[in-house]
Amino acid sequence: MFYKIKPVPKENQLNVVCYYRFSSTNQTENSIDGQRRECRKYATEHGFKIIEEYIDRAASGTNDNRESFQKMIEDAKKQTFAFILVYRFDRFARNRYDSAIYKKKLEQYGVKVISVTENIGTGDEGLILESIYEAMDEAYSRRLSKITQRGLREAALKGFWMGGYTPFGYEVNDKNLIICESEAEAIRYAYNEIINGIDLRSIANELTKRGYKTKRNKTITTNNLRNILSNTIIMGIRKYMNIEIKHPAILSEEEFERMNLILNHTKKKVGKPPEVEHFLLSGKLFCGECGAAMTGDSGTSRNGEKHYYYTCAERKKKRNCKKKSEKKDFIEWYVCEQTVLHVLTDENIKKISKLVIEKQEEDKHTVERKIIEKQLADIEKELDKLADAFMKT
Repeated sequence: MFYKIKPVPKENQLNVVCYYRFSSTNQTENSIDGQRRECRKYATEHGFKIIEEYIDRAASGTNDNRESFQKMIEDAKKQTFAFILVYRFDRFARNRYDSAIYKKKLEQYGVKVISVTENIGTGDEGLILESIYEAMDEAYSRRLSKITQRGLREAALKGFWMGGYTPFGYEVNDKNLIICESEAEAIRYAYNEIINGIDLRSIANELTKRGYKTKRNKTITTNNLRNILSNTIIMGIRKYMNIEIKHPAILSEEEFERMNLILNHTKKKVGKPPEVEHFLLSGKLFCGECGAAMTGDSGTSRNGEKHYYYTCAERKKKRNCKKKSEKKDFIEWYVCEQTVLHVLTDENIKKISKLVIEKQEEDKHTVERKIIEKQLADIEKELDKLADAFMKT
């Protein structure tokens, strides 16, 4: 695909912007100061004017999901600057695909990326050297990721707390999760109350009166109390990278399971359960007037009492059928009574049993016949193949 490169206006050709980035791995805010210092020094030495600085903090260079980076690419369309200064090319991107795509996009606007510490020059040699730097940066990023993952796994195997909000009932000491006795007392109190039949709302209110708050310094509600008590961490087990890590337990496994069995049983159901009325003769009862199916129906009397009926489907659709609705309870009782009296007699049961056995035998022969027919078809195909092969020899 060809496109026309539009050069930056002459009055903006000495304008530059700087892009700084540090990741969350072994880098801090201080690394931004170093990048800024080198970029500003480069701009001064080459007579450039810095008109904007873009910063992404704790952002990985292996993807383009960076807020300031995307804003810089968008601003390049305005052609108010001709160059982007970066400390190294890996600050711009560590992914060669992203690097190539965005540099090509910038090229359309007449904007070029300059590494202030990697002097690659211009021309074909410079392009080759730039590609080598990018390949090395990508390889380093992948290797660093593997090393980091391996380090995290080793730390988890040693039982270290791997970061994030410290769970209620615990605190971190020398990278280890230890029990915070004051908060653990609140969990034990909640356990005893639940076993004695006290509801969560009352327990949460009592803990609030006693001055307890969540780890985020918020009032303890029914929901976050339920989350605290259903977290397996309080029985001394947690998982990280599929590694099971053990630490001091506040409740035993038996206590935890007993408590959560009660919590699950008393958990509030969302919404009102639907009222279901079963019509036993659905699909079996038909109108004596027109032959249409009799379907389940209901109505409410003046005193608010609900009644159930079987109504002709054609009459329900307001078509030509004069059949009145039949009361559900009466018609179901009547059909059951007549079935017992006239169908389920000793003589009829024998007839029914005989017919069922005959039907089963018939179905069995049908299935066997289909299997044999398929086998014959397969044999005929094989014979055809052999005949073709014989004719070709």
